[in-house]
Amino acid sequence: MKSTPKFDDEDLALGAAFSVIRSVGVPVGMEDPNHPNISMTLWRTVADHENSTYYFESVLSPSVLWVDLNNIDFAEGTGARTIPLGRETRLAGEVSAKFEPAEPFAWLAGE
Repeated sequence: MKSTPKFDDEDLALGAAFSVIRSVGVPVGMEDPNHPNISMTLWRTVADHENSTYYFESVLSPSVLWVDLNNIDFAEGTGARTIPLGRETRLAGEVSAKFEPAEPFAWLAGE
């Protein structure tokens, strides 16, 4: 049995994906000492691989934001970028123009 039908309409498909993810999220502040592996959901993400778009929803924000990867130059030498996020940051909609230059993560010390 499938949780949702297959939608050809992109908005319905996105809505279906988010509705499934929201139904299994762990509420903010929930703790269960008998299940320490369960922690509250802070972010929900949906990837639209056909359109190269990634959607993000923070549980602390009332809006969904997304990045259309077609709007970003990934050419060699363009450098790492980030979007600063915090509780005071209220972003919504397509945010690819909000990326700022950033230092890449240091994954392994000494390498």
